[in-house]
Amino acid sequence: MNQKTTSQIVTQTLGKTTFTWNESSPLEFEAVTREAEGEPEYHRKFDLAQLTAGFEESLLFDLKDLFMQRHLKIRAISVKAEHDNVVRLLKKIQSDQTSSDLSKRLMEADKITAIDTGLMIAIREKLAEDAGWVNGRYIESLCDLFTFAGHGSVFKDLERGDFPTRDRSGTADRSRQIIISQALSRTLQIALLTDVERRFQAGELHLGVYVLWNLTNTLYARPESLRQIRFGDLTYTENKATGENDYTLWVMPAKRGGERMKYPLTVFLGHMLVKQQAWVIENIGPLYGLKEDLDPEKRKVIEQQLAMFPRINAGMRPDFEAKHFGLIEGGSTLSRIYLEPIQRCLDNIHVSFTVMRHTIGTQLAAAGVSAAVIQAVLRHANDATARVYIDLAAKELREALNTGLEALEELFPAYNAFMNAQQTRAMAQQFPERIVNSRGPIDPQTGAMEIETTGGCGKSAACAFAPLTCYGCWRWIANVDADHSVNLCKVRERIKENEAFGKPMKAIVERDRLLEKLIELRMGQFARHKAEQTHQQGALKGEGQ
Repeated sequence: MNQKTTSQIVTQTLGKTTFTWNESSPLEFEAVTREAEGEPEYHRKFDLAQLTAGFEESLLFDLKDLFMQRHLKIRAISVKAEHDNVVRLLKKIQSDQTSSDLSKRLMEADKITAIDTGLMIAIREKLAEDAGWVNGRYIESLCDLFTFAGHGSVFKDLERGDFPTRDRSGTADRSRQIIISQALSRTLQIALLTDVERRFQAGELHLGVYVLWNLTNTLYARPESLRQIRFGDLTYTENKATGENDYTLWVMPAKRGGERMKYPLTVFLGHMLVKQQAWVIENIGPLYGLKEDLDPEKRKVIEQQLAMFPRINAGMRPDFEAKHFGLIEGGSTLSRIYLEPIQRCLDNIHVSFTVMRHTIGTQLAAAGVSAAVIQAVLRHANDATARVYIDLAAKELREALNTGLEALEELFPAYNAFMNAQQTRAMAQQFPERIVNSRGPIDPQTGAMEIETTGGCGKSAACAFAPLTCYGCWRWIANVDADHSVNLCKVRERIKENEAFGKPMKAIVERDRLLEKLIELRMGQFARHKAEQTHQQGALKGEGQ
């Protein structure tokens, strides 16, 4: 621990954090944390001076020391949240402590000198009179601080059980309900992936939005981790066996300090991140000194520091971003910039980083994966949260995760547009350019190729990507009487052929597997539609008789 004093300004360094305050107001201090050399600085302000009316200064100074020591245990952002909760609780206590009405005073003493049994009893009495007197989370934060500090000058004659606790009956059920309500079914996830792909190919989504969306669906990381990704965190080495690069992304853990975590990437995702780097260099790089005549060594240093996902526009940057090469300061800002463009396309479903984490957690649990594996995939500090997902893997959840067609129809109403064989022939006569034909297998006896009219395009003409991409296109009007298995077989054959090439074709195989699932989904939808039509016709026939 180092401490320096310069003209009333005191600076003290503790681990990775430097604290600064003015001698005239020592209970107001600032913490500047840097996890490692080259990492950004994070500034947090703390204020205990607002508590001097109800608490002895000696207690507040000792509390200040605790918050400073706390930086050695948890991340700065967590210390700040804990400080804010504790201060809110102490301000509430102070309000009652300094009340002019003696009947409302919390303690008989003029000022509180320690957090002890007497204070806990007084808090319990207040809560007995009014259960909403103070937020239970504030007391929990104070209890966490006690667990860290133990007995001393701040906490005296206390046990953990002395702290009032919230009624947690039903908390687990509420957590499960939140997860179930947020998690996407596999069906909806496929539909969203397909829709985002379509919108990107049509130029409706920015490259960065598309890349971060794919990264989110691969890493399932928290926004606090995703926002800190910089150019230097993407590394690659040549794989001599395949001739391709093996890509690795090094991601900072969101809720605890330490080394960046290693995430191997697919070739497709590696290529997309390289394209994102090129866009950032061309459009954002000049804001941070990247010029054509720049010295190569200086250019390399700047490029390594550039944020992988900065603000998309090229306008003015907030001070933090300007100082840290475009790095966005908060996870909520990252969500607003990169997820809202996708959210605006959706009416009946909420998409967030948390939703995607709940999605993979529930799907892994429903598949029978252990808590340890879920913990490893989602990078939880322990398996407690993973066990919540395991608890959800009951019959009811499996049913909930597999009833996606109804939600799919609400999300993409155009998926309900169907034609029968007669309507398809009528379209072929009037608008032949809109017809989508699929090629089936060749008859070994005649040598003729089967041509199946699988639907029609809702636009003026079918695009060059038909017929396979039609199954994920909202403009497509399917012919429910057609044999769509011709396309399913074609995709499966392509998967089998590309799998033989190994890793170089892995990204294409993954794409085709997604397409395979989508075609299966649509075929099931067509079968259900035909069954409903048959049922309705039977009912009408019965009424006629």
